[in-house]
Amino acid sequence: MSVHDDVIPLFEDKAKAIVEKKGGIWAVAAALAVISGNTEPLKERSLLNSSQGHFTLMIHSKPNANVQDCRSSTPLWGFIRRYIYYSGDDDRVKGLVLTADKQGGVFDVPSSDKDRIMDLMSQISDPRWELSVPTVLPQLEVKDLPQERQGGGGRFSANRGGWSRGGNGGGGNGGGNGGGFGGRSRMMGNGRNGGFGGRR
Repeated sequence: MSVHDDVIPLFEDKAKAIVEKKGGIWAVAAALAVISGNTEPLKERSLLNSSQGHFTLMIHSKPNANVQDCRSSTPLWGFIRRYIYYSGDDDRVKGLVLTADKQGGVFDVPSSDKDRIMDLMSQISDPRWELSVPTVLPQLEVKDLPQERQGGGGRFSANRGGWSRGGNGGGGNGGGNGGGFGGRSRMMGNGRNGGFGGRR
């Protein structure tokens, strides 16, 4: 931040008045808040995806509870519907994800529900699960990415310009216009470019 010295005197009297009334730290902090554009209270953000107006909760097994590994989110939804959204408005829950240790999960709820849920937390007495507000995300379960569908773009074909990824035409199991390797055995195809086609 650079301000020309000739500008400072224009604001000295006002700055002195603010410092005398609020203190030097407050005056500097307020100036920085204005400069950064943060003059209103910062909205709470989700730990899961940083969306405003949401906060993140975690359900996790209690120590020595001997909870079986969560193969799905079903037991967590049971906890949510029993203790948090028992009136049927559990559609307010967003993005439930299992933890990597398979002993719980994290999810988002609207910030407008926070006070009510914080009051509930002290009243929940479950033998297996506990509810908390994490300050950092635990390691989460990573789902396998969907496999590429078979078909276009799935095989390589040989053409006059070299090797390229084939589509539904030339490459693949039959000897098409582009030739291509396919199948276990290699036999001459009838393609125009004289490639290898798979056994029909």
